[in-house]
Formats: sequence, C-alpha cells, structure tokens
Amino acid sequence: MDVRFGTRYRRQIWDKVWTSDLGQCMDVRFGTRYGCHIWDKVWTSDLGQGIDVRFGTTYGRQILENVWTSEFGQGIDIRFGTSYRRQIYEKVWTSDLGQVMDFRFVTRYGLQI
Repeated sequence: MDVRFGTRYRRQIWDKVWTSDLGQCMDVRFGTRYGCHIWDKVWTSDLGQGIDVRFGTTYGRQILENVWTSEFGQGIDIRFGTSYRRQIYEKVWTSDLGQVMDFRFVTRYGLQI
C-alpha cells in the first residue's frame, strides 16, 4: 500500500491499492497534479455495483457518506464539496493494517487539515 500525503507530498497519490474485498485494483489519483479528485469505478461487495465518484473542479458538490464495505467492517464517512471545503477521510479501517488510518490531506484549495 503506497500512501503519500501531507505537506511533504503535494501530489498525494494512492496508486494501485489492492483490497481483498474489491478483488481488483483501485486506482486513485488526486492532488495538485490532476486538480480534482477521482474515484473511478470502485467496487464494493456490499453494494454489488460500482461507485463512480468524481469530485473537484467539475462537480464540486459530490457527497459519498456512510458507505459500508465488508473489507473495512465499518462505515467510511466521506464529506466533501461546498459544505466541507476541507475534504476529510477519518478513521478508515483496513484489515491489512489492522488499525485506524487517519487521513488528512491538502485540498486543491491549499488547506492543510
């Protein structure tokens, strides 16, 4: 799992992150290089279908909230858009790490959380 985030890495990238639940590659690119954040066709067994989430400069107000996956075993609470200018991933659990990962990253607005 290759995770880069914070002030040191302006281009925060998840590249080819594998999860047993998805069973396939989850390619997530976000940061200053792309200008907008993209989750493209992320599959979860609970939903049984793809979640196509695009947000950033084009959409701005996309909200994905309380999404449950069997991989994590609990909800992923993602808030972003005009209501939440500082995009937050908080307390995301993964079976691989077995602990809480608290993600705070710089948005395209330059806000450090």
